[in-house]
Amino acid sequence: VSIVPGVIATGELPDVMRGEETQIVGALASDPMLGTDRSGVLIGLPGTHAKWAWVKDGLIERFQTFMTGEL
Repeated sequence: VSIVPGVIATGELPDVMRGEETQIVGALASDPMLGTDRSGVLIGLPGTHAKWAWVKDGLIERFQTFMTGEL
């Protein structure tokens, strides 16, 4: 059992992940080559608040949320 605390991107407009980071961990676990490329990989997480996360060397480097379902 692991507890994943979430992720925050600080800046002019802060952004948060509350659960989606677990999906990224699962994607990386299901394909060990995913995200190991030096240039990284873009992972899309669909939903009412869709997220796009840039993962490089197994780490979330940056991400952005887009409102989709409410619009």
